[in-house]
Amino acid sequence: MRFLLCIVVLQLLLGIHNSCAETSHRRSKRAIYTKPRNMRGSCRGYHSGMSGYIASPNFPSMYPAMSNCSWTISVSKKYLVKIEFVYMNMEDAPIQKLSDCGADSITIVDRDNPSVLIGGQKYCGYDTAFNPVYSNTNKVLVKFVSDASLQMFGFVIRWMAVKPLVKTFDCDFENINGICVGWMQDTNDDFDWSFRKGKTPSGKRVDTGPKVDHTLENNLGTYAYTEASGRKPNQQATLISAKSKKLTNSKEYCLRFWYHMQGDGMGSLSVFELVNNVSVRLIFKESGPQGSPWHLAAIPIYGQNQAIQVRFVSVRGHNFKSDLAIDDVTLSDRRCPTPLTTTAMTTMQPTTTLRPTTITTASLFGFTTLEPCKNNMYRCRTSNNCIPHAWFCDGTQDCRENEDEANCDAGTSSTIVCQQWSSWSKCSQSCGTGTRSKKQTCRPGNSSPGSETISMSEETCNTNLCPTWTAWGEWSTCDATCNGGHQNRWRTCLNSDNNTVSCAGPSTQIVNCNGQNCPKWGEWSAFASCPVTCGPGNVTRTRVCLNGETGKDGCIGPMLESQTCYEVNKNHSSCDSCAINPCLNGGSCKPTGNSNYVCYCPTGHSGKHCEEVETIQCFSGYSTHLTQQPTNSSLVKSTCPASQNVCQLTSVQVLVFGQTVYIDIAQCSSNLACNKQTCNAVKGIIPTANITNCNVKCCEEDLCNVIDVKVVKTPATTATPKPSTTKPVTQQKQIKCARRNLPVARQRGRVCKPYCVSDAQCSPPLKCLCDGPCGKSCAHPAIQCPNVIAQMPLGLQVQCSNNLNVGSKCVFTCAASMQLKGLPNLNCQSIARWDKPSIPNCVKKTIQCPKRNLPVAQKRNRVCPSPCSGDEQCSGGRTCNCDGSCGKTCSFANETCKAVTPSTNIQMKCSSKFNVGSKCSFKCPVSYKLVGFPNLNCQSNGEWDKSSTPSCRKQSKLTTVCRKTRPAHDKCCGRFSYNSKLVLCCSGQRRFKQNGLNSCCSILPYNSAIKGCCKTKLFDLSTHLCCRGVILRKGGDKACCSGRPYVVSTHYCDPRFGGRILPIVDSDEPEEIEE
Repeated sequence: MRFLLCIVVLQLLLGIHNSCAETSHRRSKRAIYTKPRNMRGSCRGYHSGMSGYIASPNFPSMYPAMSNCSWTISVSKKYLVKIEFVYMNMEDAPIQKLSDCGADSITIVDRDNPSVLIGGQKYCGYDTAFNPVYSNTNKVLVKFVSDASLQMFGFVIRWMAVKPLVKTFDCDFENINGICVGWMQDTNDDFDWSFRKGKTPSGKRVDTGPKVDHTLENNLGTYAYTEASGRKPNQQATLISAKSKKLTNSKEYCLRFWYHMQGDGMGSLSVFELVNNVSVRLIFKESGPQGSPWHLAAIPIYGQNQAIQVRFVSVRGHNFKSDLAIDDVTLSDRRCPTPLTTTAMTTMQPTTTLRPTTITTASLFGFTTLEPCKNNMYRCRTSNNCIPHAWFCDGTQDCRENEDEANCDAGTSSTIVCQQWSSWSKCSQSCGTGTRSKKQTCRPGNSSPGSETISMSEETCNTNLCPTWTAWGEWSTCDATCNGGHQNRWRTCLNSDNNTVSCAGPSTQIVNCNGQNCPKWGEWSAFASCPVTCGPGNVTRTRVCLNGETGKDGCIGPMLESQTCYEVNKNHSSCDSCAINPCLNGGSCKPTGNSNYVCYCPTGHSGKHCEEVETIQCFSGYSTHLTQQPTNSSLVKSTCPASQNVCQLTSVQVLVFGQTVYIDIAQCSSNLACNKQTCNAVKGIIPTANITNCNVKCCEEDLCNVIDVKVVKTPATTATPKPSTTKPVTQQKQIKCARRNLPVARQRGRVCKPYCVSDAQCSPPLKCLCDGPCGKSCAHPAIQCPNVIAQMPLGLQVQCSNNLNVGSKCVFTCAASMQLKGLPNLNCQSIARWDKPSIPNCVKKTIQCPKRNLPVAQKRNRVCPSPCSGDEQCSGGRTCNCDGSCGKTCSFANETCKAVTPSTNIQMKCSSKFNVGSKCSFKCPVSYKLVGFPNLNCQSNGEWDKSSTPSCRKQSKLTTVCRKTRPAHDKCCGRFSYNSKLVLCCSGQRRFKQNGLNSCCSILPYNSAIKGCCKTKLFDLSTHLCCRGVILRKGGDKACCSGRPYVVSTHYCDPRFGGRILPIVDSDEPEEIEE
């Protein structure tokens, strides 16, 4: 009976129904979502990729009591995580910000900021339609807990990777996380703005705050407001908008927002314009109660070529009935509407015409198309609904701004006189959807002029898309390979009618390309002189390819041309065998017939043409050593020229950095030059040396200038061995030529001669010799390179082969206390020049000293001397040396620390013999652990910087105990067991097998069918490959050869040499890169 009574009351008294509805219809406990199929839940997991699902444990069955589960979601750093609630059936509880959600709840936080709830709340219940929420970072932690009282069917959420939201000035506060993206709360105010749906907490008891929002005009819409309850009078809350776009200078824009100020304790709302976070001016202020409706504020803003922000400042009134709200904030380039001017209007007679129950509101985010009102109808200013003229001045408000009841005391006539609608204004845009408007003026029939009311109508126009260019296409291929060509690219204008509207700018672009000169042959050189004065012979000439190389893409044709001497010189004549004496060195020629001859050579000469000189053989070369006992390992045997008939050995003793160095110079000489050799003459060879002693030895026997090596006799008990009389002879080492490398040769300014393999390919007297980066070429063996001993700096040791002739190689080394600076070797080329521009030198070995640390030095009872950076800052025979925690200080280099005796099973390595600045490092063998400091430093006070030496302790083998916690667990991952059918163990961390994951790459699981692991990084097998820890793109400029990457444009992989990387050269023989 009570139920029927409620139905009757609801039909008669609309709006008075709460108590009846709650009595007659109670909410059923049924989830408003549909349970997904084929979904299985878990209690923990790690999710990555672009999207996925998370379900409660035991889903689709009920979740267990006392659950405590967590899931981690990780997406790419360029994305955020969006979470949607697909299904919710959990224990009910109040849903409010920062609440505990009763018993069972879902908590969603950023993993790096777990104290802030995403969405501002926890999630639970069964009949609440939650909006999606967005994370602030790319890693999210989802937690689920349940109590012991009641279990339900749980939840299913869907996550996906989305790009970060774009900051925007316009805001209707319908954002998922409350505040719009880019908006922020001021940190210097008294309290924050809040975001609400429906009535405010105070508005449920008294008349304050809005009932619904302005955007949706229902309980689902959100608005921003300041809660007065719990606040003191005059306390402020400040909300700052995001930055707008750059506003054009002097152009008028319109800032619109709706505000609600209901309550007899209402405070004030102030709006400030900000530029560069600084308040420029106060643009709006309203105080006191303004009634129950929402009010529109439209404020002109003039651009100044910069972006702006606005600051909303709410001041709390004198009591709690001062809840203030704002909604739908926009900034547009349309002009603000002109305020309507209304004067006295006649009072109209009431009418019994039925009122419409709803009105139509124009969208705040782009005007909707409005049909003109019919005759005898009026369009309200802000709500845009049409009302009959008879509704004016009838005592009932029908327009939002109450213009239909304003100025109704001028008379009693109900006649409304309206003019015809004006013509449509010009469309605001030529394309891309603009707006146009028209107006109508109405006034009561018996009112005086000036009491008119203006009605506006607005609609969209020119909705056709604006013309726009497509993206530029790819550049065409250059129409010339050299001497200048052109490339083109095009674009297309879309949405153009080719008449009135078209795209601005060109549709084609042209650029120059390949402006370099084309390769061409230079002029032929002159023919060389004929090598013979008579008889047959050949001469050659050459030409050079300009602006390129020879071959397919360069100059085509021969670089060398050969002709006979008769073709070049018509006057070249033939001769008999002895017409021109072919015998050299004063030999006489005697014909033997058939154009043959015999040379009779003078004493001291031999050979077919008496070209060979019977000379002495001597050792040559240089030997540098630190002990007085010499060595002949670096000397080579050579034949002296005819003018040099004496073997000379010069032994020099020099002083380098306080250390004695011995230099031995073996060479060919003459009697006169050798007998005149003195210490002063040696200074011309070694000009910078501090020579303390020298000795010159001359002899006329073969190989008599060998350095005698002292033989240390070993005491014997039975017999004394006879001293050896055999002179130690140094054999010349076999020289291996470097491979031909044309890029290196060109870089060093060389033009390589044709390549040769043996002397048979060369014309006498040329021979096939080593020629630096040119490999092997024909050259005269008598060509010599400059003497490097005259340029050698102090302390440098050298070993040279082949007496500095073409193909000889000099290798440089330094003393033990010094290190080599520069290239370690030189090669003599066929152009009588070494292949490197300079020789190396020896510098003192530098030791990395500890940094100066005065607190540590003071802790070790040290008083540090003044710091230094070089020996020049020291005096009194002291030098700048390492000094432990004092850094580098001046000290005596011969000062030593107490000898260190390492403990058993420890390896010690010291930089010098316990002198000041020496560092001793300690290392333990395998299966031992170092206990103590890993190094000691000798200080200038003669003490080590640590009081004790370290020791080695044998490591114990730790065993990990793994207890199987489930019957299905069959393997261990560290200390935890797992089911290998469902879980992977990746570097001690368990990972679920899902979406085809079957392998591990460090701690990351992956599907080996589509992904690969390169060290610790994953790559796509279809587009990339792994080459010795480096990920390379397939088809790119790099490839892999036997596990090593190389550049395909300059090198290639040769399988004949075991997969070696070789440079691309113009020789048939594979070449090696010079180190």
